[in-house]
Amino acid sequence: MKKITMLLLMFFAFGVTAVMAQGRTLSGKVTDSATNEPVIGAMVIVKGTDNGAYTMEGGEFVISNVQGAVDLEVTFIGYKDAVVAVAAS
Repeated sequence: MKKITMLLLMFFAFGVTAVMAQGRTLSGKVTDSATNEPVIGAMVIVKGTDNGAYTMEGGEFVISNVQGAVDLEVTFIGYKDAVVAVAAS
């Protein structure tokens, strides 16, 4: 099975204004790097946690309560796994 790398686009980190214990929300889109088509049903998870989400119809995802700088792991059957670093805001 040929593997294609995934590209994560449009990461937006929204700061938290209320309680320090709460994190921020990350949203983005997972696309096929060869075709630029959205990847529907990919798993995006904060590395080392069980905090994550599946991509929806347009390849978009939203993950809440993210603390500090993190690495996001993206997996989908038939694709090469990807890890993307997200800086703290």
